[in-house]
Amino acid sequence: MQIHKLKSRPFFFGLMEVGIRTFDVRLNDRKFSAGDVVDFHEYNLEEERFTGRTKVFRIKYVEANLTGGLKDGHVVIGLEKIPD
Repeated sequence: MQIHKLKSRPFFFGLMEVGIRTFDVRLNDRKFSAGDVVDFHEYNLEEERFTGRTKVFRIKYVEANLTGGLKDGHVVIGLEKIPD
């Protein structure tokens, strides 16, 4: 199991925080695997700064580009909240 620390824009971070968005699309440069932990840090791109908000999720599944709908090297990671 690995822990991945990733930036997340406020809009997407908010959707994941309340449980509406249960996935993320990422370049698979970190070799994501089911069971890994993702530590999202909210990042304001316009202000180029972290907001201080974080949320931790466990990866339930990883889907590679099987249907041709993703850019090469990208994956969809299914997420489940880890209780605070």
